[in-house]
This record gives sequence, structure tokens and C-alpha cells, in this order.
Amino acid sequence: RNAQKELASIDRKVAKQQAKIKELHNLLPAHDQSDYTGLGKLQAEVATAEDAVAGFETRWVELSVLLEK
Repeated sequence: RNAQKELASIDRKVAKQQAKIKELHNLLPAHDQSDYTGLGKLQAEVATAEDAVAGFETRWVELSVLLEK
């Protein structure tokens, strides 16, 4: 039961992070292209969100395997 709850929670977290990634990707072209520091910060936020999604997906697979048993 707890694994099922965590799985549902992970689905919501992944969706939230993917929305954030999409939003950041939309901000990049509109940002001042000569502001390398600002662009770097936006790109770092994208990388952090992508890393979070990868971690959530790994945990999702672990829980799915656990629930199959």
C-alpha cells in the first residue's frame, strides 16, 4: 500500500518537474542572449530538474518491480 502511494506521488512529482523544464525551456530564448550568467543559471535549473526526474524515474522502476512480486 505504501509503495502504491509513493508511486502515485512520484507520478505527480515527475509531472511537476517536467512542467518546470518546459517552462524553463520557454524562458531561454526570451532571455537576453548576451547575459551569459543568467543563461547559465537557467540552464543549471533545467539540469537540476532533469536530474530530479531521472531520480524519480529510477525510484518508480524500483517500486514497480517491488509491486510485481
